[in-house]
This record gives sequence, structure tokens and C-alpha cells, in this order.
Amino acid sequence: MYCRRMDKNSGFLVSYSYCATSDECLKDAWNYINRDCEAGWLGGKSYELETCNPDPITCPEEFISSESLYGSYLN
Repeated sequence: MYCRRMDKNSGFLVSYSYCATSDECLKDAWNYINRDCEAGWLGGKSYELETCNPDPITCPEEFISSESLYGSYLN
């Protein structure tokens, strides 16, 4: 997600590309003629959160507090 963030926030003449084979993010990959990527360089903006295969986590439906769960705060 670093590469996606950097590419989205980059300026007009700067781009970040990601190589899935080597898990590498490269600034201005078009400048590196001999820097090959087996899967091919893809723009950082093209990646979405689903690419990382996140685990879905849901919140509990109901939470009931009690005095035993209450913590004491000491300054």
C-alpha cells in the first residue's frame, strides 16, 4: 500500500511503480532501462486494498460493559 500512497500523492513528473514478483516499489521505473520485472511494472495507483488479501474483521454485534471491565486511570 506504500507504493499506492506514494503514487497517488506524487507530483506531475513523478511516478511510482510496483513489481509483484520482487515486492518492490520503484520511483520513476521508466528511468531504469535494465531493471526488469517478470510480472511487469504496474503503476502504484492501480492497486487496491483487495490486492493485499486482507482478513475481514467484523465488530461484535452487542457490547455490554460492567464494572469488572472498567479500568483505573493513574496520571
